[in-house]
Amino acid sequence: HTGEKPYICNYPGCKRAFADRSNLRSHRLIHNKEDNRFECQYCQRTFAQKRYLHKHVLEVCKKMHDAA
Repeated sequence: HTGEKPYICNYPGCKRAFADRSNLRSHRLIHNKEDNRFECQYCQRTFAQKRYLHKHVLEVCKKMHDAA
């Protein structure tokens, strides 16, 4: 646990880096809009992974929807 993050995203303009190669592979999915298959039922924003959609709904849209 050195804090070292040798796996760097090479997508133009992206500055993210990761300690684990598998986390970089997961991250790369966000840059390919065609892979965004999971859609928010509240705002129609799409996500590459179901876990990203779930986090979004819990932290953003569900709160806004419940407040309305």
